[in-house]
Amino acid sequence: NNEDENKIEKEIGDCVTRKPNSHVDLLLMIDGADYKRGSAISGNRGYFLKGPGLFIAQALIQYSLRLLNEKGFECLYTPFFMKKNVMRQVAQLNQFDEELYKVVTKSDDQNSGIVEEEKYLIATSEQTIAAYHKDEWLSPDSLPLKYA
Repeated sequence: NNEDENKIEKEIGDCVTRKPNSHVDLLLMIDGADYKRGSAISGNRGYFLKGPGLFIAQALIQYSLRLLNEKGFECLYTPFFMKKNVMRQVAQLNQFDEELYKVVTKSDDQNSGIVEEEKYLIATSEQTIAAYHKDEWLSPDSLPLKYA
């Protein structure tokens, strides 16, 4: 079926065709983002969502989470950092030095003194979700696991 072959059955009201606005334009129209300050701070494509733009983004997140929850998904908010020994289990080893951001934390352990721990910033929540059931056996009856 070619769209040129479609016929108009009925028109109601003013059917003026307007040029669609991009999401960038729409956010500017409602003063919902600050692209100038965002790109000055974080580089190209950086932005601050503000006011109505932030509330719209949060509303879409809430709507999506509720919808997925109603469809049987378990909603998770995952950690942003993973311990090195856990990240090693879910990421390709060649990613460590070249692609993943590392943070070294220091804590004072009463028994061992100053202890350093390497943690890696996750690239995607798939990494933390993959590690969510580490060291567990999952029965076939519990599958599929649905996370959002």
